[in-house]
Formats: sequence, structure tokens, C-alpha cells
Amino acid sequence: MKTFTTPKGTILPLLDLNGKDYLQVAHRIQWFREEHPYGRIEVECLEASDKHARYNAIVRVVGASGCLVLANAVKVEHLADFRDYHEKASTGAVGRALALCGYGTQFALADLDESPRIVDAPLPSKASKRAPDEEFV
Repeated sequence: MKTFTTPKGTILPLLDLNGKDYLQVAHRIQWFREEHPYGRIEVECLEASDKHARYNAIVRVVGASGCLVLANAVKVEHLADFRDYHEKASTGAVGRALALCGYGTQFALADLDESPRIVDAPLPSKASKRAPDEEFV
């Protein structure tokens, strides 16, 4: 079994998920708690029906100026895809938020993969003829 060692020396197991290393959300939480024992992970159901659920997760840490938001992420799941869709949506939102903070990002491709529905805005090519002030309208 492959493992990942946190900067503080905790050894976390990696799963083989379709040939790719994956750090489970529970282990990302463990790593986050190791570095931020007073940090908070807040989960909120934004939308729920008998067929789907949408959850939001916010990761916060205590800093010199108070409680700071490190990341915010949303996940939607459907009953047709997973029986316990509420749990999967809430866990997925937490996993995405922690990955955005850098906890297991390199092992979270399944959580961050948007294929085939990529939502990034296209960037202008290097050969763009636009004037600099027109580049991002």
C-alpha cells in the first residue's frame, strides 16, 4: 500500500482509484487538524430534494486577525448516482475545500475532476491580436 507522510510525520494511506493515488477526505481532515487544531470545517446543505443534494463547505483557520476563510467549495450529488447522496455531497464539498487549501491536492483528482464539463474560462492565446486593455473584458 502506498502512503503519504505529512510535514509533521503522520503517515496517511493512499487508495488506488482507477490507477491514480487518492487521499481520502477523512485523511485530509486528519492532516488539516494536525496543522490547525483550532481550525473549523463548516458544512451547510444549500439545497435538498428526494433526488439530489447540494452542500457547501467552508474551511477556516484562526489567525492573528481572527478566523480566516481559507476555502469554500460546493458539491452536488444525485440519488441516481449514489444512494446516500446527502453524505456523498457533504463529504465531497469538504474534500474539495481541503484540496483547495492544499491538503492532498495532488491526490484529489477525483474530487476536482470536472470532465467532461470543464467550466474554466478560455484564456487568450499568445498570438492574440487584442490590445492589452481588451484582453479580459
